[in-house]
Amino acid sequence: MVEDAEKILQRVFKDDPTNKEALKLKDTGIKTPILILGTLHETNLKHKKYPFSFVANSLSSLHTLLKTQNSPIHLFINTGMNREGIDQHEIEEVIKIIDNNTSRIEGICTHFFEAEIKPTTQATKNQIKKFEYAIEKFKQHNITFKFIHCDASNSSTHFNAPGNMIRAG
Repeated sequence: MVEDAEKILQRVFKDDPTNKEALKLKDTGIKTPILILGTLHETNLKHKKYPFSFVANSLSSLHTLLKTQNSPIHLFINTGMNREGIDQHEIEEVIKIIDNNTSRIEGICTHFFEAEIKPTTQATKNQIKKFEYAIEKFKQHNITFKFIHCDASNSSTHFNAPGNMIRAG
């Protein structure tokens, strides 16, 4: 028997570890908004709208989210970890892309690669400066953010970075 396409897509989305936990939370009745931080798989997003906020960690993922979802978006800025994120030189391109979609852009974030080290390292200080620069570039184009986050629970206790949200865990 051939599976219904919706069931196949739902299974693929659920099998994606990035989204599996969010769907479990939603299925248990959680009403609090859920932010998906992980890598996006366009196949999972093309065929269904999901009730989550998503992080765009590249120009490609930003395009995908704007095309496939009606969800709020957080922009992940690469400030030096270099594993993922929108690079500093791509900010002007992001501004052009979101020019007509600013209401969908809800947050901006980054990740520190030496967050656990006390006292705050020069590398982390440099990352904070790059993050502040990115926020300022968006402000110059009248793009502001409801949520600004770069701290995980361990870094929030020992250095001062811009933000109004902490990613616990």
